[in-house]
Amino acid sequence: ASRYDTFLEDDYSVLSKKLIVIPFDSPDWNDIQFNRYLDYARIGGTLVIINSNNSVEGKFAKMLLLQNTINSTEKFTGIQMVGNQNAFLNISGKTSNLKTNPELGVHILGGYVNNETNQSQPFVIEKQIDNGRIIYINAKGYFDAINNEPMKYFSSLSSLSDLLAPNT
Repeated sequence: ASRYDTFLEDDYSVLSKKLIVIPFDSPDWNDIQFNRYLDYARIGGTLVIINSNNSVEGKFAKMLLLQNTINSTEKFTGIQMVGNQNAFLNISGKTSNLKTNPELGVHILGGYVNNETNQSQPFVIEKQIDNGRIIYINAKGYFDAINNEPMKYFSSLSSLSDLLAPNT
């Protein structure tokens, strides 16, 4: 069984944890809030940001220079972690095109894949930052697939942490 704690947005005691999951990428954080989380990652923490709305206007998306083409979507037939054929979620849907900048040291750890066309779009992105790292999850396509076919895909939520476990 996993153990976790929840914190209010302005409760910085969360920074004492080894791994922090932030369920949104807020464009409204002030520089003090944002820099506290960046400093947390710099000294060795792992920060997981879940982007569930396709926006690249959040503070972390802007820092990672992520770009998407809102009017362009790609069909996917699964979610696959890079380098691990066994880390696969069999789920279908559509996701927007998300562009990363490899020159910034951003690595794609997993993607939305289309086994018919061999195309993929980023699902999990990682950036090493000094002694820690930021993991950015592009979750909108996944959450939309669950929303569109809940009877078929809702149970996949229990497999998501197993899919990400080697990388988080």
